[in-house]
Amino acid sequence: MKNLLVSLPIILLLFIACKPINSQNPNTTKNSGVTVKTLEKKGGRLSLSPDGSTIAYDKRGEDGFYDIWTMTIEGKNKKCLTCDHPNLPTRNVGQPAWHPSGKYIVVQAEKQKHFESPFTGFSTNPGVGYLTDLWIIEYKSDRAWLIHKVPKGVNHGVLHPHFSKDGKKLSWSQAYKATKLNDPALIAGTWNLKVADVDILVNGKVRLKNIKTYQPGDEVFYENHGFSPDGKKLIFTSNLKKDHPTASSDIYTLDLETEDLTQLTDIGYNEHGQFSPDGKKIIWMTTNGNVEPAKVKELSYTDWWMMNADGSDKRRLTHLNQKNHPHFVIWGTTASDFEWLPDGKGFIGYYQTFTLKNALTRQFKEVIISVEFEK
Repeated sequence: MKNLLVSLPIILLLFIACKPINSQNPNTTKNSGVTVKTLEKKGGRLSLSPDGSTIAYDKRGEDGFYDIWTMTIEGKNKKCLTCDHPNLPTRNVGQPAWHPSGKYIVVQAEKQKHFESPFTGFSTNPGVGYLTDLWIIEYKSDRAWLIHKVPKGVNHGVLHPHFSKDGKKLSWSQAYKATKLNDPALIAGTWNLKVADVDILVNGKVRLKNIKTYQPGDEVFYENHGFSPDGKKLIFTSNLKKDHPTASSDIYTLDLETEDLTQLTDIGYNEHGQFSPDGKKIIWMTTNGNVEPAKVKELSYTDWWMMNADGSDKRRLTHLNQKNHPHFVIWGTTASDFEWLPDGKGFIGYYQTFTLKNALTRQFKEVIISVEFEK
């Protein structure tokens, strides 16, 4: 969970196993019609404004907590949106998603007070989501308010909120059971999918109503990645069954009316599926091509791929883990969350890299890039 799914001691050990190779990603590389450009060397989960001009993203500060920042699509004019915000909790705030109106941004915000443990800081990372609630920020004011509060306790949290294209619905994942380190199917905890109607009141405040829960398989890991452009389907990641390990999760779509389920991937670990603006393509991240499926134990070593909306014609876009390739960053790089450009000719994404030092401190190198490709 974007990424790396969990607040687990074992994951720290996996990070340590990702040994760095002496290579750095150049600011701009181009290969086989795919151009990669660095926009922010210290930025994580992100969302693109509806007009395509502004990126909202989370970034770890000197205090160790994440805040929401904004910058232009060119990576300029970087500003902190939530630093010292008068109406938000003062701990981690991250995982932004813009409302189609451009007026609001939904975020995950860590509860101000909760149980503390040696691994709590990792649990509440915006990419993990435990002990967090859903909040709305009004973009050009100091207003912010809580729209969905989960129960207290280390079993609960939210992850990956996404608005529908018309702004009338919000989807997210919600945890209700903690991780089980001795169970490969539950190592990321137990989650379900949520969909709610979005109600914008006369005073401009936003509230959720008619919350529905979806869990098309067993009680395992479900990570929401939002709606199809027509709003009829959810796209998400899951291992779906208790006899299937989280480390070989796949991409699925769920018809919200019929609850018909479609599996789109079946090799390695797969996550962060997103429909193109016209609904014809899906980009996602996968270990496919980097690690043999039977050997996938870490959730690193991922790159972005593209396929048709029905799962056909899969092809690789980036080579962040391929030594001597122009895209190469470091062996063990995790291509993570992203958002399509409005014209469908590329996306803004971020990747994570890990070394012994930042594994032990639970601080990962997070880099935001633009990826442009030929149709």
